[in-house]
Amino acid sequence: MSSIKLRNISKKYKDEKKFAVSNMDAQIENGEIITLLGPSGCGKTTTLRMIAGFEKPQSGSIYFGDEAIVDEDLFIPPQNRGVGMVFQDYALFPHLTVEENIGFGIKKDKDYKDKINKVLYLVKLNGFEKKYPSELSGGQQQRVALARALVRSPKVILFDEPFSNLDTDLRTNMRNEIVSIIRKTKSTAIFVTHDQKEAMAISDRVIVMNNGFVEQIGTPKEIFEKPKNKFVAEFIGFSNIFKGEVNDNVVSSDFGDISIENEENFSKDVQFSIKPSGISIHDEGNLSGIVKSTSYFGDYLEVFISYITKDKEVLDLVCYEDPSKDLKVGDSIRFSIDKNKIVIWKE
Repeated sequence: MSSIKLRNISKKYKDEKKFAVSNMDAQIENGEIITLLGPSGCGKTTTLRMIAGFEKPQSGSIYFGDEAIVDEDLFIPPQNRGVGMVFQDYALFPHLTVEENIGFGIKKDKDYKDKINKVLYLVKLNGFEKKYPSELSGGQQQRVALARALVRSPKVILFDEPFSNLDTDLRTNMRNEIVSIIRKTKSTAIFVTHDQKEAMAISDRVIVMNNGFVEQIGTPKEIFEKPKNKFVAEFIGFSNIFKGEVNDNVVSSDFGDISIENEENFSKDVQFSIKPSGISIHDEGNLSGIVKSTSYFGDYLEVFISYITKDKEVLDLVCYEDPSKDLKVGDSIRFSIDKNKIVIWKE
């Protein structure tokens, strides 16, 4: 299979005024790991369910390679799409053993046993064949769910927030394990998550969604370094967002004129974010402010600064400082902005 193509797909649920997904276009390449990222209600899970065949779009088409699975008069059911699915709650049968859960969809295959042994080894569960889900940890149950998806050699594996039920340490370990298995098997995978760090860590590309629309598609680096709008910037964790005006290679703002590398040829009105790591508190700084609050995080000190513009407007900024710095609420400080830590987009 060469790719998965979503062409102008839209979905509206009964009794809902708004579309859950509106005119979505996207293409997932063979062997690629894609994440649908966005807040609750953005349409990411609906999109995943339409690819799986659990929901039918009102309009548009879906292709697996050159084969249409959804079109105007065509709807291939889930069981005939060659899709593997890993659910948020794993959806294991409690009365079946690990082996029986994994082999549930391939009982009639002649090489049933060989296929199961192969995926058990792949997910590091060999020796667990006769155990029941209740005898497994959360991470082990998740591996069973992944093995069940892999055993049928699917065209694509779909993951619906698979790490949300795990604690932080286990989540990171399982995430790394699962991505490693996907890479090893050269599988195509689509994840759904609202966790920005998770999306950035696992994906070849990320599809950022909001209110049923695609806001941006790009690599984690592209999205982090060149967000297309304020929503994307804020959702992936940007702070210190302000308005400015670009003329040539200078952005004019309440912080004065800042030289930039204007690779996108921005002109006139823009919005920009100053990364917290791009604000430095030091005596030689060209800007002045007052420490509003501090929070200690071990590796760094989070400092909120109140900055008064020439128009007497108060702007709040956040920066990360050396935790050994002695900064107290109410302190008058001087700071500077690193032009290389500024990200700009059209207003």
